[in-house]
Amino acid sequence: MIDRTFIEKIEEMANPCIVSDLNFYGLHYSDKQLHLISPPTAKTLIVETLTGFVDFIDALRSSDDFHPDSLLIHIDNYITVDLLSKNLGPYKIREKLITAKWDYPQFQFDQYKSIEKLIIELQSKFAQTAATAELMSFLSKVRDLSETTLTDDGVSQAVSLQHTVSSVKDDVAPNPVMLAPYRTFAEIDQPESQFILRLQKIKDGDIAAALFESDGWNWKLEASQNIFDYLKEKVADIAIIR
Repeated sequence: MIDRTFIEKIEEMANPCIVSDLNFYGLHYSDKQLHLISPPTAKTLIVETLTGFVDFIDALRSSDDFHPDSLLIHIDNYITVDLLSKNLGPYKIREKLITAKWDYPQFQFDQYKSIEKLIIELQSKFAQTAATAELMSFLSKVRDLSETTLTDDGVSQAVSLQHTVSSVKDDVAPNPVMLAPYRTFAEIDQPESQFILRLQKIKDGDIAAALFESDGWNWKLEASQNIFDYLKEKVADIAIIR
């Protein structure tokens, strides 16, 4: 039969044991993992645009207790921006008031796809520039016929293009090409970067195409700088870090 003393011993063993080691910088140790019970905070507001992010800050300005010195804008990356409380408080926790999170279907690089699909995505997922128009013009002339010829020297490629109903000639695929895919917030200029266009002959003589990134991710730094410049103009009285 289990008596009360046995139960109390189990309860005693379940409680954490806190030990202070005065011989090792006075640090405190526990034989069990402890979890902080933090005070309640407001749920972080999520928006998808920098405009909404700035509008939220402007709404805060109407409050009597608005103090820009107590706030901090953190550009986490090229698609995420947070408004944080600068003061940590007794629990050393920063309150996250609002987050701008850009969420848009991005172009899938390094994947071969049909010429038609690539042209559609160039129109819907890229900023329209002269280079984009030139690339779409080139792709629209690629012949998807069984007698299509494709030559490749490892750097440049030549493919049969349809120039008129009755004439065909070989053109060299444009490489490299500077394009500006939609990869960050719409309020800022989309950073251009260098891409390599590759063509591949598939079944029935059709040709597939793919774009490969070749700028070493430098566009991410440019996008973060563009976000910084935009916010610096809109909310100059709040500190911004990247």
